[in-house]
Amino acid sequence: AANVEEAFINTAREIYTKIQEGVFDPTNEVNGIKIGPQNINSAPGTNRPNVNSNERGGCC
Repeated sequence: AANVEEAFINTAREIYTKIQEGVFDPTNEVNGIKIGPQNINSAPGTNRPNVNSNERGGCC
């Protein structure tokens, strides 16, 4: 299980680079790439500021 996160991040980075270069077209399902939910208000892995546990539903 060591380095699993690093392997995932490196692979995702390579795929993202190829999308930017036009090698992969994320709108074409043949490539096996799907665009996930987008959150333009914050970076991945960050929490929303100024939201208390009651507003989040009290969980997690």
